[in-house]
Order: sequence, then structure tokens, then C-alpha cells
Amino acid sequence: MKSADEYLKAVRRVLGIPVDQSEIHLQWEYDTPEDIKIHLAQIRQIQKELRFLKREISLDVKAIRADYRLNVSNVQAGLLSSLAGRKFAGHDRALKKESLRQKEREVIFPYESLSRQIDQLIIQLDGAKMQMEHGIVNSHEKG
Repeated sequence: MKSADEYLKAVRRVLGIPVDQSEIHLQWEYDTPEDIKIHLAQIRQIQKELRFLKREISLDVKAIRADYRLNVSNVQAGLLSSLAGRKFAGHDRALKKESLRQKEREVIFPYESLSRQIDQLIIQLDGAKMQMEHGIVNSHEKG
């Protein structure tokens, strides 16, 4: 299982962006319909790789949730709380389970955040493709 930081580095590699650059800004320059076709192919490949990374992230999140679900199901009251009575033992178990759920949310948050960023990148790339395709149509109409 990869960390969210490792996935972020992978996203940056796919986009061809230096790891230390804080902002992700994509830009293509094109003059001819051939340039546009090349860039469209590049964008499609980038989108495929981003979707693949997103699927990997999703699988890791599922694995993390499964681990925490197992941990929550195995929570037992401590010895002292068991001796204090059923009500206190139940309260102790509930507190331990809630603590585990909170840790789970904290661990999963960076993965889910990155997954949303990937969605936004894919949408931005779709917009760039539309602009380029519109440029091809316009160049054919002029030519």
C-alpha cells in the first residue's frame, strides 16, 4: 500500500510536473492541427494514467477501511473497566471504537482529497481537449 504522498508524486510524474512545485498548472501550445492531434493523444494518455492511479487509491482506501473495521470489531474493554461493571465496560468499548474511527478518518482523508484533485484534473483535461478539438474544427473550416 502506498502513502498519499507517494500517490501525489505519481500524479506529478504523470503530469510532468516537478515534485517540489506547489501548484499544478497545465498548459499546451499549438499552432497547427497536427500539434493539436499530438496534444490530444497526450491528454488522453494522461487521463488514462490518472484514472488508473485513482483506482489504486480507491483500492488502498478500501484496504484501510477493512483493517479499521477489523480493529473496531475486536475492541474489548480494559480489565479495570470490566471489573467496574457492564455499563462502564460498554462505555469504554464505545470510546475505543470512536477513537479508532477518528484515526481511520484521519488516515483516509489525504487519499480522498487526492482522489478529488485527480477528478478535477481529469475535468480540466476534458476542457482542454474540447478547446483543442474546437481549434481543429475551426482550422478545417478556414482551410
